[in-house]
Amino acid sequence: MKNSLSPIRDCRRSDLPQVADLFVDTFPFGWHSSVEALVAYFEDVYFGHPWGGEEFPSLVFEQNGVISGFVGVVPRRMNFNGES
Repeated sequence: MKNSLSPIRDCRRSDLPQVADLFVDTFPFGWHSSVEALVAYFEDVYFGHPWGGEEFPSLVFEQNGVISGFVGVVPRRMNFNGES
């Protein structure tokens, strides 16, 4: 559970450069072409998603202004027994 003392908080757009740096550090041989390209991709996936938003935010782990953890959330709508 998040609270004001927790180092876990909702991700903000301004966090994306640090999230991209973390991704590159974690996956140095990934598909990314540049940190800037990753920031644009993350912006689109995590903030441009039509079902995302404040109800289902992505999360970051931050201490002393440094982000060292990220959980990206991309909600998916589904139906079960005809119910949304």
